[in-house]
Amino acid sequence: MSTWAICRMKSRHCTLLSAVMFPIFVFLALSTNAAAQDVPEDVDQDVDSGQETRSDTRATRPSRTRRVLVPNITSVSPADKIIAGETIRLRGSNLRAADFRAVLDGRRPVSLPVVRSTTSYIDVRVPADAVTRGSPLAVSYGSGRKRVVKESYRVFPRPKFTNIKVLDGPWVGAETQIQMTVSNFAGLEGSNIVYSSRSCWTNGRNGQRLPRRNRATTIRFPITFKRSRGRESATDRLLAVSGRKCGIDASIRAAGNTRISTGQSVQLPRVAKVSISNTWDLQNFSTPSGKKFQARVSGAPGACGPLSVGSAGSFPTGVVKNGSDISFQLRNGLVNAECTFTTTPRLQTRKGWVITEVDWSIRRDRFCYPSRTEKEQRPGSWTHNEALNPDYGPALNPGFLDRVRVVATCVSDRSDIARNDHLFRANLNRITLVGPPRQPWQMAFR
Repeated sequence: MSTWAICRMKSRHCTLLSAVMFPIFVFLALSTNAAAQDVPEDVDQDVDSGQETRSDTRATRPSRTRRVLVPNITSVSPADKIIAGETIRLRGSNLRAADFRAVLDGRRPVSLPVVRSTTSYIDVRVPADAVTRGSPLAVSYGSGRKRVVKESYRVFPRPKFTNIKVLDGPWVGAETQIQMTVSNFAGLEGSNIVYSSRSCWTNGRNGQRLPRRNRATTIRFPITFKRSRGRESATDRLLAVSGRKCGIDASIRAAGNTRISTGQSVQLPRVAKVSISNTWDLQNFSTPSGKKFQARVSGAPGACGPLSVGSAGSFPTGVVKNGSDISFQLRNGLVNAECTFTTTPRLQTRKGWVITEVDWSIRRDRFCYPSRTEKEQRPGSWTHNEALNPDYGPALNPGFLDRVRVVATCVSDRSDIARNDHLFRANLNRITLVGPPRQPWQMAFR
């Protein structure tokens, strides 16, 4: 029985039933129509048999899983700590800088820009304000997956250097004292720090430890000017840095041997070369403190001076004025002779002066020769010095005119024992000093 028939039988319910059933009929009609029309593209219909066969094209399509690449980093230098503003070198293989990213991946990630790159390493710069007590160091390509290469990487604040000045020097082959104020070294307390100056050809020496407190600290440190650069003498080198402004570098070993420029330059004093070419004048010299330079000889009476007489003639021996120089002389004769020559006392230079050369020449043969040549570099301590040449013995002491001691021997010529023509002679040719301009050498010693 249809709905409309029911309505005729029960006319009082017709209006209500129509209002309820009509929307349901409409929904069923629309759903049936949509099902008939919505045939998937990958479904084949067999009209004759009324059956469906589904061909899943995704099952036959090859899988395309995208591989995410990360940089192949094998080492990090410095290994785990650095000073802000410095460069980290990341070594690896097949690296590419175009989309390389490095980051200190802490609570507030800090990007490290690339400053230099090859396929085997990439250098990244740590920003000056990127101070951290320990953040992961991570790398990636673009926005790809990150790889942590260091679980904890520390960045120390950059130390500040101020108020630099020269206290004593400059010296060549000896320590030049520099004073500087260092501050802002939080985290570096107790670190070893070595100063040098690449711009003035120096070697850093005697590294100091930063105090274990983070406050401005005055530090005195020595730098040593190299003795030579190429074929330059010590005198030439010192004159080359005279009045020069030298940038000071600092190497801080606690932060991966980081070498940083302090941003400070030291103005070296001007100096001039002075030579004592007439060394005999030293015999008449007394220092302001009353010390008088002397050359002496000791040995068998008559054999060591003052005169050698023989068939070759008469010659002065002992301490002899040779032209304008001090010389030690000995000749052969009827008997063998051994004499000891010395200079005394050990003269010390005044502040601002340095000895750069003491030039001795020695004449000898198989009958007259030095059996021992020595220098006194410390009071009472004599050291062998071949031919009194600093290249073959103790280095020149720039702060002292060291005493010398020469033991010379002359033996008789058995073919003609009366002939005294064999000669030993040690001649002090020159002493070179460097000191304040326009001052005489007599001002060099205390």
